[in-house]
Amino acid sequence: FPVTIASSVLMSTGNFNDSSFCNLEAKPSKCNRDYSYVTTNSKVVKSLKNIFEQDFNPTEDSAKNIVNNLLAFPNFVSISPVARDSILQLLSMAKKEIWLGSQYLANPLVNQKLYQIAKLKKVKIHIILSDFCYFGKPSANKLKQLLEIYTNFENVGIETKLFNKKIRIKGKPAYYHAKVIVVDRKYGWMGSINNSNDSFEMNREFGVFFQGKNEINLLQKSLEQDFNDPLIQTWSENIKCAI
Repeated sequence: FPVTIASSVLMSTGNFNDSSFCNLEAKPSKCNRDYSYVTTNSKVVKSLKNIFEQDFNPTEDSAKNIVNNLLAFPNFVSISPVARDSILQLLSMAKKEIWLGSQYLANPLVNQKLYQIAKLKKVKIHIILSDFCYFGKPSANKLKQLLEIYTNFENVGIETKLFNKKIRIKGKPAYYHAKVIVVDRKYGWMGSINNSNDSFEMNREFGVFFQGKNEINLLQKSLEQDFNDPLIQTWSENIKCAI
């Protein structure tokens, strides 16, 4: 969610709930891995403020105005349902490595782009996702899709690991709720888009692009720590829960 206050913006991958805040006093069943980013970039603030105003007071021209807003502030914000191209563009910028954290990868175009980048450009890609079975075993059809996606990823060198309930955040079972990307340790993105078709094409979702060295380094460090957690599972280990 984004929050705009005067001259600053808070962008978070979380929701306003006890799991996202890991509010132990409320005794949540789980605690989420989420990230937040605060910026005073005037272009980001102005762009998101304009979108809020269009959504709060919609008119017949709102859709056109939102597109014009994005054209006025390219490479600063992503706004669904017209966000996918900007995300694909960010991924295409990679020359050496991509670190991606998401609840899941359910958009075929994003998956295809990651596969092509790894295969054709030899970019090293690390992915962290939520447990395949966190909310129950996937259907037989879904299992078939997962096996195809992550086998293909593995064949081109993409490493995919899964958070699971054995991992703890403040003593609670962890759930991976983040939606973040770091490209070549130079370019970052954070938002609410969880790489599903609905999130890209139907919902109102937001994200911000950033290049601040300190912010990139902090996010990169956190991603690497999670990726190397002794309890995290490879995709082939985690998918056994569904077989």
